[in-house]
Amino acid sequence: MPLSERISQEQLTEEQRRYLEAHELKRPMRVRHIWALGVGAVITGEYFGWNFGLPLAGPVGMLIATLIVCLLYLTWVLALSELSVAMPFAGGPLAYGRRAAGPTLGFFMAWSMFLECLFATIGTAIATGGYASFVLRPDATPEQAALPTLIFGILTALVFMALGCWGVKEQSRVMVLMTYGAIVGLVWFWLGTAHAFRWDRVVTTPLLPDGWTGVLAAVPYALWWLVIIETVALAAEETHEPHRTIPVGLVWAQLTLIVLVVLTWLFACGAADYQKTGAALYPLGVVFRDVWPSAGARWFVLTFSVVAMCGMVASYNGMIYATSRQAFSLGRAGYLPAALGSVHPTRRTPHVSLAVWTVATVAFIVAGYFFSAVAAAT
Repeated sequence: MPLSERISQEQLTEEQRRYLEAHELKRPMRVRHIWALGVGAVITGEYFGWNFGLPLAGPVGMLIATLIVCLLYLTWVLALSELSVAMPFAGGPLAYGRRAAGPTLGFFMAWSMFLECLFATIGTAIATGGYASFVLRPDATPEQAALPTLIFGILTALVFMALGCWGVKEQSRVMVLMTYGAIVGLVWFWLGTAHAFRWDRVVTTPLLPDGWTGVLAAVPYALWWLVIIETVALAAEETHEPHRTIPVGLVWAQLTLIVLVVLTWLFACGAADYQKTGAALYPLGVVFRDVWPSAGARWFVLTFSVVAMCGMVASYNGMIYATSRQAFSLGRAGYLPAALGSVHPTRRTPHVSLAVWTVATVAFIVAGYFFSAVAAAT
């Protein structure tokens, strides 16, 4: 159903209807694509970030914090799927806030979501560059890793801008492939570390080193497992039959992530000392390298690290998708410059929004490189 027909006839003038038709996105996404967007946008959190909660809570405490977060997100996903079906627009929170309390609340909800997506996009681009540098030189100093991080971060941003401008169908197909690759990387990690697994590393004495205080302190790190799955709400307008596709794809994405989360926690904690894992910037790569220390296993470890890159790029793809759609909806609604709300005349992608926020991402990557260089020199 065209966007202009999803809004009741009484709400639109003929001029407004023509405007929406001229700024409408295509709707090729189906259940598999929504599932891949939900899993892919989040899955980088399975590879790093969550582990910093381990020194605070211990392995079992981290599991408890993780299950708390999983429960919170499961209830949030169920509510989000209902809202996405009721208001299947690219703005997501913009539409929900406008319907609930008017345009002011709609703007603040959309702006908050936009900032979350934008800074997650920037952070993931830098993390992708950093992980690529780690794969090439695991023992590099921060100064040695800075330039490869810059180069690979910029390449990631430019490649996925081009992909996003090409078309949402093509972007969603790549998202599916990258998500499959990221899951293969996690399965590889589980199987590759199984021989080093010991239960006494998981069930420690004491069980909760800092009691429930440590568990609560670990909750912010447990959010890394699932944070930003809400980007799926921004795909509702580009979804075929959103009343069926969004709920099914989103719930399956959440359930898939819960399984991935628990198994990754189990093998990451059981294969190595949790204190060391908790201090690592890229914990899965460090654990995998430690359980395969021989020179003969070098290529096995390197191949795992390369496959694990799928997790980084899948998340970046999902996050730049979300950033561009939220900014597009704000531009189309008149809150931001109208150019951000424009679409390509044939591909129907928000190409201006994609280009603007990719440039912003690159600017942050470059600024981070020079700031770190100045800090290292002083």
